[in-house]
Amino acid sequence: AALSSQAAKEAASLRKGGVLAVTNDARDRLKQCLQRAKASKARFDNLAPPSGFEALPWPSELWSDLDDVKKRCALARKASSSLKDKKRADVARLAGSADATSKKKLQLLGMIVDEEAMLTNARGETRTLARTKYMDGLSGEDLGAPWAGEVRSGAVADDISRRVRDAIEADQALAPGWRPNPEAEGDWGGRHGKPCGHNEVVMHAVRPFAPLEVLNTRCCSRKAPAPGNKGFDGCLEFLACRCRAKKTPTTVWDSNAFIHVSASGDVDVLPKQELLSRSVDEIAALVPKL
Repeated sequence: AALSSQAAKEAASLRKGGVLAVTNDARDRLKQCLQRAKASKARFDNLAPPSGFEALPWPSELWSDLDDVKKRCALARKASSSLKDKKRADVARLAGSADATSKKKLQLLGMIVDEEAMLTNARGETRTLARTKYMDGLSGEDLGAPWAGEVRSGAVADDISRRVRDAIEADQALAPGWRPNPEAEGDWGGRHGKPCGHNEVVMHAVRPFAPLEVLNTRCCSRKAPAPGNKGFDGCLEFLACRCRAKKTPTTVWDSNAFIHVSASGDVDVLPKQELLSRSVDEIAALVPKL
């Protein structure tokens, strides 16, 4: 198989007395082919298993059964993807084993928090609520809003979220192009009631375009959806639609990034992890300026 068709015919015509005599050209081609094959095998055998593949046989056991290979490859892709998602989502958990300097950096950047709010629904499922505040620290009481203190925990239905839902249902031009999950089991006020109960939507309605900070999670979006919202627009898309409609910029920070939405609805993201290489003093000076 290593010889070209022409070289194979030539070799067959030169067989003499049971000995195969081939031209120098054909022999050289065969030698080069074998060398390439050996080099490829050596490179493959020396490959280290990528992160997330440790539980898989590597590489010699992969070739016995093709269906088994496909199954293992699917598992490997899933393991690798899950590992990446876990690393991105669990910075707060990793902080527990970080040294004092690293932990201080995470705290200054708002990547870890000390408080959590929990909610148990009618089905007995317990989940962590997102916690959001205005960057200038105004409380719900200051604004006559139905939450206590600086931080709103959600998604929850309240008088404002239902009024927002009703307004958007009546006039799509309020957030043109926003496509959230329409389904809303329970007392959310009707279709689109649950996404309208999210913190960023409600707090934007109370103070349009006031800068927000999500303290303990990411601002939900199509790329990083809230539970049950995969495939739909989230709060980040809502803010982008509002900025575009009113030609006004806004800012929202979350546990993962500093996010700016321009007056044209363009979203610029600065991942907080990119600043971890800075010193504690530099971060302490930089964050207030941002």
